[in-house]
Amino acid sequence: MDSDTKKLIRAVVRRVHPDLFTAHPFERQRNSDSLKALNSYVEQVARGITPRSTNVEFWVKDGEHLTRIDALLPSTGSLGPLFYAFSLITEEELKAGTGRDDVADTNFLEWLRDTVFEAVKIAEQHESLKLRIRESRANIEYKYQLASLQVGSEFAVGPLEQQRQIEALRVLDAVLATLISEEGASFAGLNFHVYHPDTCPLGAFGMHNNEDHYGLGAGHLMRSHVADDGCLHVVADRLGLREALKTMDLERARVLTKVTMFWLKRVRDLSPVLRELLGVQNVWCDTRTEQNSQNFVLWAGYILEQREEVARAVGSRQFTFSLLVHSDASSPMVDWSQSSSILQVRSDCPPRQLVEFLVSDTGVMADQ
Repeated sequence: MDSDTKKLIRAVVRRVHPDLFTAHPFERQRNSDSLKALNSYVEQVARGITPRSTNVEFWVKDGEHLTRIDALLPSTGSLGPLFYAFSLITEEELKAGTGRDDVADTNFLEWLRDTVFEAVKIAEQHESLKLRIRESRANIEYKYQLASLQVGSEFAVGPLEQQRQIEALRVLDAVLATLISEEGASFAGLNFHVYHPDTCPLGAFGMHNNEDHYGLGAGHLMRSHVADDGCLHVVADRLGLREALKTMDLERARVLTKVTMFWLKRVRDLSPVLRELLGVQNVWCDTRTEQNSQNFVLWAGYILEQREEVARAVGSRQFTFSLLVHSDASSPMVDWSQSSSILQVRSDCPPRQLVEFLVSDTGVMADQ
């Protein structure tokens, strides 16, 4: 295989590598499956077998948006359609046979495994570790009757971070068991967010400058604490976690948790009502903070206050997309992408503006 074809393969893999899509599990899995299909396709050609025509579906990132790229690999054993789909070659080069003859190179299969199969292997390892993390979380939640348990950042970017998450859960499990057996402590009904010492976020702290003005700064690693929503944010330090939990005000945490759970329940109660009224597939809310939940509930109230007007405007329309309501003030009131089935709506979006979008030509395009 010549170096140009290798460059083209590398260009494809660099854009679709599953590790780039940690925050997008569906697209990550599709890319992993298509890489496996590509590997199988080339292996057939390398063995002198006429390959089956193979459809591959890849997802790539264009800035903040995800774009789907489809290619049909023909029974002639050419990678040209793949390169053309990624705009790596021109139509003239495709017709001239670029990407066709190189596949039969006897060294191609070994090289491909070095570049493509390794990407698939890493993706499979990620999925295996993710399953272990999920099972460990569920076991700890059940064993100690926790309301919820999160670990580390929302998305682990690689195997090392996943291993740290597993270790953090192991430490938390051991410390909770010790405190319950030796101190008679109870953590039932509480929310936990545990971090590995090497990956815990920076904490904020109060400070006075030379003019005695108070402000906030950041720089030290986060310490275990009870957050304003009642969640116990803890660092899984074997030496310090036990003492940190013993000094926390668990009763205050329970009171704050009850308030938070009230807002979450209101979110769950209102979501299906809005889904039916607006004719969308689902209505979701970013509930990572209590403020987000409150904003959603208030926004839902505004919508339902105008239920009759909304129902008349939307009519019997049934949309194929879902709504994600968030509180990011830097985003447009209504934001959509042709490559996504999710319509993002700010929690301060006026009901009239949302309805006007839904019934507009742009709303029809979003539905397609």
